Amino acid sequence: LLISTDRRFLRVTAFLLRRKGFVVETGARPELALVERHRPDVVVIDGNGSVSDAVRSLAEIEARWPDVALLVVSEEALERRGLLFRFMPKWSAGDRLADEVGRAYFRVDRA
Repeated sequence: LLISTDRRFLRVTAFLLRRKGFVVETGARPELALVERHRPDVVVIDGNGSVSDAVRSLAEIEARWPDVALLVVSEEALERRGLLFRFMPKWSAGDRLADEVGRAYFRVDRA
């Protein structure tokens, strides 16, 4: 599940991830209903605008669906220790994000 208010980012990133073989759903806002509806293995959320809102939304997702892997992308350099979320540059190469999504997917407990 890819979430961003940046339509260009959604289009480009969804295209690149799909090209790598991922099934991608997109949304403009980090709504819990999206997670409920799509039941993603990995959620990638755009932290631009309000990183604290993104982190709050991801904390809610993690509390309800602890088996969902979480990534935050941002144009700003972010260093947050002790969080369960992986931060990375928003406009990183598609291969890098695809690699991170793959790693996040395989780290999730699928019991």
